[in-house]
Amino acid sequence: MDYFIMKTDRRLRLLPQIQFSKEGIGTNVMKQSIAYVKEYTGRCIDYPDYLEKPYPLIADKYRKILQKYQQDMDLQRVMLIEKESGKQTPYCLICPAEIVCADSSQSQYDKKGNVQEFVLDVEKTEGRKIFMAKDFNREVVVRLDIAESILRREANGIWFEPVKIAGRSR
Repeated sequence: MDYFIMKTDRRLRLLPQIQFSKEGIGTNVMKQSIAYVKEYTGRCIDYPDYLEKPYPLIADKYRKILQKYQQDMDLQRVMLIEKESGKQTPYCLICPAEIVCADSSQSQYDKKGNVQEFVLDVEKTEGRKIFMAKDFNREVVVRLDIAESILRREANGIWFEPVKIAGRSR
């Protein structure tokens, strides 16, 4: 099975600059947080279906898809609010399991021990379909079937970057 790193499409120009409320993530009883978006006077902000930073956020419409594929993954609702206009955009914070999953013999490391070229060891994924590669910049990794399911629903602003798999020649 193939795997992909989920990314925000780099072609988008004006992404939301997000500041989370003082309560922070996960402190609300209903597991919903509020984040404020910095507004740009007279300019329209691009709201892609996936935001990598400051935390991995996916559009709320994909919540059921992700839960279907990885039932034990925590998804927390986050409302992005533009203070001036009052515009509200619902997202979900993706909280997958963090797994050390780089193949130590095929991945390439720098002098500090950071992974430079990531090669996935599928055995270390523990059968998970969505996870965070703890040893590769905490990137969100999804299996092919999830990427296809998201793309079939006309995803906007999501880019899937293929991951090299240990033991395969590509």
